Amino acid sequence: SKAAGTGAHVARRPAPEQDFDSASLSLLFCPIPLKIRELEEMVRPFLELRSTHHVSGVDGVISELKHSLLRLHNSAQAWGGKLAACLDGLHQAYLKGGPGDQVAAFLELTTALEMDGFEAAHRLHRIDGKILGLTAEHVEAICQKIPLLQDVAMLEGPPTPLQHEKPQLFSSNTAINDGIVRQARSEGFQWWRQQNFMLAAPTRVLASSLLTFLVDQGFHPDPWIDQMLSRVLEVLFGVQMTVICFTNVWLPMLGGFVDSKGSEVPLGAGLPLATNCALCAESLLVFLRQWYALMEAAEAEEADKGLRAAAAAANVRRSSKRASHFDLSAYMGRVMQTGHNVNDVVKLLEGATPIPHHVLTVSHDGSPYRIDDKKRRMWELVTHQHWDLFELLAGSHRDLGPYVHLSLNHPEKLLRAWSEGSATEGCLVNSKVASKARMAYEIDSDSDGTDIEIPSRPSTADAFGLKLITGPQVMGSSGFLQFLGEDGGVISRRTLRGLPDLPWSFGSDSRNSVILDVPGHGIAPFHCIFARSGVRRSCACIVPLGDPLSASFIVCPKYQPLQVRNGDRLVCHEWQFELRIQATGEHSSSLSILSDEGDVYEVPMEGCHVGAGNRSRRLEHQPDFPVAKFSLNHRLKEMAAVHVAFYYQMAINRWTLVDHSPEPLGTMIALKTGVAYPLSEGLQVKLGPVILQVVN
Repeated sequence: SKAAGTGAHVARRPAPEQDFDSASLSLLFCPIPLKIRELEEMVRPFLELRSTHHVSGVDGVISELKHSLLRLHNSAQAWGGKLAACLDGLHQAYLKGGPGDQVAAFLELTTALEMDGFEAAHRLHRIDGKILGLTAEHVEAICQKIPLLQDVAMLEGPPTPLQHEKPQLFSSNTAINDGIVRQARSEGFQWWRQQNFMLAAPTRVLASSLLTFLVDQGFHPDPWIDQMLSRVLEVLFGVQMTVICFTNVWLPMLGGFVDSKGSEVPLGAGLPLATNCALCAESLLVFLRQWYALMEAAEAEEADKGLRAAAAAANVRRSSKRASHFDLSAYMGRVMQTGHNVNDVVKLLEGATPIPHHVLTVSHDGSPYRIDDKKRRMWELVTHQHWDLFELLAGSHRDLGPYVHLSLNHPEKLLRAWSEGSATEGCLVNSKVASKARMAYEIDSDSDGTDIEIPSRPSTADAFGLKLITGPQVMGSSGFLQFLGEDGGVISRRTLRGLPDLPWSFGSDSRNSVILDVPGHGIAPFHCIFARSGVRRSCACIVPLGDPLSASFIVCPKYQPLQVRNGDRLVCHEWQFELRIQATGEHSSSLSILSDEGDVYEVPMEGCHVGAGNRSRRLEHQPDFPVAKFSLNHRLKEMAAVHVAFYYQMAINRWTLVDHSPEPLGTMIALKTGVAYPLSEGLQVKLGPVILQVVN
């Protein structure tokens, strides 16, 4: 249901239930302890020493498993208690408070659930305003105050114990230790804001800024620390570190040792940047000693994998066999050469064939199985547990570029673009791609039966570049605009001598790789990062770092398909939409369009289009679009009848977007913090008042 109208301030609410017991909300049924008891009974024969089924080392494995499950149980209970407290506060606000108390209670609940402005608006608009008296003005006020309460929640931390918290070295006063940890957390968060970091920061800049701060305080770090800190942090956290990762992951790692004065430093209290810089320097040294050896081992293994992959790719480039020469029988013969047949496996499962003794007897050094700090750190490093970065690109995704940006106000350019394709198609295909697709496949007489030589492509760091499309009209003293305003001005390693390898950080701060010293508002001190994709190293991606006041966008090309993924957020002038793609089968999915007013539109398999009004008609030189329509009936300024269309390609389970809006910035994808968005050749990105285009 949609929210109530914007007339009355607070609608008359029904009498609350008097028998409502808010305390019962915290009694969440979590059967983990019962399941642990069942697990103990199930593995008991393997734990008893005198049992014929005894397996050495299982007791240690079960002990670590029980510890992890209990930690998960405690986390669920802690979150349940916090949500129950928020719901109880909301209940009390409707019992005894006024509209202001009710708004504050909803604000506390949305902050506890870690909602952003769009998600809070979507969820709250779906509440029936006649029941709770929640109007559109209240929802808008809640969404505007969410960023303020997020900072307060950041200082308090999550309700669960942080990941690296464990019992202290000695028996001490827990209340005193909690106060020390909270003080260090507050000082670290304050230092983060003083460095002009917002929702995220480049890891290299964070490391150099921290060392520079210690130097300014009179501490001169060892050159080894200066070299290793940025490397360790980048391997451990990736190219960027969000403020949540900084306060909830890295700060709790620092501490847990006895300092040079003989005092115990609790975990999480090792970085008091405002009161004890000497302890900060010592904590960083202990941190690097714990991680640098593991980091070097992980880097060596990664380099070895890279060499093997490069050798395999070079071998493919040198010798690529034709499919007509593939011998399926020989290949299946090599696969089936295991030395066993089906009857051997059946006899082994039925117990007719005994299992060899060397398989049942596992050699060990006699020490009990235990997950120590070194094993845990290695696991965290190898599995990238602390990378607060989600890659949208998958290994099977196909690049739909290169893209050509068209102006729909010039019919002659559209006619020239359609000259390579058909006007009845659902989208426009790049002329270069279309011309090559029409070429017939030919086998030269001299190459029949021989290997194919595949030319190698230049590396991403050397080929990737950015050129200026639009910017502020007044350049002033902006070196960035003056350089790119010249003919052929491109930001790349080929044109800018001394530009480092990817990643590149962009922003108005002088510590960035590329300084955006443009006039006006909208550019954050650390705005975004251009980096290699972790999934496909040949592809570049953009990672936003700014806050909602300095957002980054991908400009959707006109009449050309752009793949959309789950969670993508679209900005169409005054409207905002979020796409939810859910798997409905092994190779099928469904798309739902969520609006900032609480609407949910289920897109049919045939696709749909979004636009103003209830009727749509095809214009000249416009591609075809699906018949189904998500109609918008207000906030229609600059909205077209066919604004954007969605298509589903069932054969490859892919949803695509085609922009039909006449305005150049009619449809954009808003970039979220902590998400890496892949970039294709010709795609345009909007950074505040600056629009850049990807060139290769």
